[in-house]
Amino acid sequence: MKKKTGNLMALGTNDLNAVALTTGFGVLTLVDSTAYMLMIFFTMGLTISWKLTLMAIIPMPLMALLIAFYGSKIHERFTVAQDAFGDMNDRVLESVAGVRVIRSFVQGNKMSNAFEK
Repeated sequence: MKKKTGNLMALGTNDLNAVALTTGFGVLTLVDSTAYMLMIFFTMGLTISWKLTLMAIIPMPLMALLIAFYGSKIHERFTVAQDAFGDMNDRVLESVAGVRVIRSFVQGNKMSNAFEK
C-alpha cells in the first residue's frame, strides 16, 4: 500500500496527536467515568429509589447504539476530510519542490555565465 507524501504528513501531524491525547487523557477518563457511574447508580439505588434508578439506566443501551451509529458516520466524514488534507499537503510539497528545481535551474544559469567570464 503506497501512500503519498502529503497523506503521510497529514497522518503524522493529526493522527499522532490524537493517539497521544487518547492514551493520556482517554484512558484516565474511561476509568474515572466508569467508576463514578457505577458508584452513582449504586448510591442512587440505595438512597433515593431503586425504581427511579432503573428508569435512569434503561435508556443507556439506546444511547450507546446511537453513539456507535453516529460515531461511524463521523468517522467516515473525518476520513474524507483527512484524505483531502493529505491531497492538499501533497500539492504544497510538490509546489515547494518545483520552486526549488526552478531556483536551482536559474542558479545553474548564473553559475554558467559566471564561469564563462
